[in-house]
Amino acid sequence: MCAAPQPPKLSARSRHPSPRRSGETLAAPSVVGSGHIYWANDYNIGRANLNGTGVDQKFITGASNPDAMTAGSGYLYWANWGTGTIGRANLNGTGVSQALLTVGGRRRGVAVNA
Repeated sequence: MCAAPQPPKLSARSRHPSPRRSGETLAAPSVVGSGHIYWANDYNIGRANLNGTGVDQKFITGASNPDAMTAGSGYLYWANWGTGTIGRANLNGTGVSQALLTVGGRRRGVAVNA
């Protein structure tokens, strides 16, 4: 009998300990996975094909200042800076969970060890 597959281990860390100030500009996080590039907007995650076509600025909606992203094991993960949570969705945009993990604080880093 085979054991059920285990979900990937997640870790979150703060790269910028000082709080974000109103009007502060930070580089938008982005990640490449499954033939697409994904990026963070204020409250959305966008996606486009690697050749620049198929741009969707609101591919995943409802995020709270997503500030870090990574892809692994068929999923996209991000840190919701505004709520102290880690979100996850399938790379095709289905199965969205804005609060897969509640980690507290304002996390700006996510890593997946798949």
